[in-house]
Amino acid sequence: MIFRAAILFAAAALGAEPLVTGFERFHAAKPTAEGGRLLYNELGCVNCHGGTTGLPALRGPALATVNQRVRSEWLRKFIADPASVHTGTVMPQVLAKADAQTLVAIEHYLASLKPKAASKVPAKIMHVNGARGGELFNTLGCVACHAPGKGFVPPDGLPNASEFTHRSVGFGDLKAKYSLDSLATFIVDPLKVRTDGRMPKTTMVKQDAVDIAGYLLEFQGSDGRTDVPVVSVAADKNLAIAGRKAVIAAQCAACHDLPKDAAAKPVALKKTEGGCLDADHVKGPRYALSEAQSVSLKLYLAKKDEVASPKLAADLTLHALVCVPYLHLFQIKLRDVALFEVHEAVGNLTQRQRIGCDEVFTDANTDDEWAATARHHDLVGLIRADHAQAVRAMQFLHRLLYRIQQR
Repeated sequence: MIFRAAILFAAAALGAEPLVTGFERFHAAKPTAEGGRLLYNELGCVNCHGGTTGLPALRGPALATVNQRVRSEWLRKFIADPASVHTGTVMPQVLAKADAQTLVAIEHYLASLKPKAASKVPAKIMHVNGARGGELFNTLGCVACHAPGKGFVPPDGLPNASEFTHRSVGFGDLKAKYSLDSLATFIVDPLKVRTDGRMPKTTMVKQDAVDIAGYLLEFQGSDGRTDVPVVSVAADKNLAIAGRKAVIAAQCAACHDLPKDAAAKPVALKKTEGGCLDADHVKGPRYALSEAQSVSLKLYLAKKDEVASPKLAADLTLHALVCVPYLHLFQIKLRDVALFEVHEAVGNLTQRQRIGCDEVFTDANTDDEWAATARHHDLVGLIRADHAQAVRAMQFLHRLLYRIQQR
């Protein structure tokens, strides 16, 4: 059942609208203000327009090292039109009118940024085993969110086409974006560059990540030294200055951590129609929203000042952090995990009832050691405002999934 549950999370095709998995799975069928609250948080609306959603923040990836992580041509194309390069991305088109010179200037500005920690010289990868990487990808938990690889058949057989109920998280053109080393570096620790990311860090060694990267990139051969590395541009001062002006005008700092001299000003919401909700929005962020997404956002905006109840915040946090696929694997229902309340005096969350760990782990056929670990693990972190705690809980579920699959 584990493999079947994982493969059911894949979908046959990707749509043009931004993919917020929790919304698509639980809110798209009938637009609601609750689904709109989730979108307002996960699409970054709250970063520009403010408000309190009650959900973990979602800011964009670190940009100070982006020139070392992704290829130059891919970066410029993505900045110009994110959805055309990566279908399903939650980054809107904010530079629709940028010409080629402006895109180059922005690239040089990003190259001029100083990372918090010194960047490491890309490692020389001696050996790649893509076949092993495929086995890891299809069994390590990746297919809970991403579609299984071509030709992969789970032990209990393929599901029917009608069972593919929602989309998988797509990759875009990984070959155009990454080198073998830069993709492996991301896989081994995605939270290093996406500190608020919904993809958790999964316990693995670097060679595991290298092999998975080789599989995803369809790397030919086993000698990693033949791979073409990412080459960062050397920042030109004048171009960087011009790029900084474009970044400020586009309000990029609303979602990304940038120097104070590129800070973004909050944009007050004066109406619940038009603006970013319009597909042809000219002056600012442009999303290709589905009808369900647009209606849900309007319903939420009509009463966005209402504070989410503890149960609603818990439910939507699980949706936002994509925890639900993992909980589903262990036959835990949302009503079983939304058992927490806010301790208003200290602004923290207190546990009202324990999750039935013993029953869950008995169903999963795990041993006493893992059950004991679960009982002491900070599962309350799944819905804490501290996202780092939530990530640690997700990491645990990843490891548990892998352990079960090895039995």
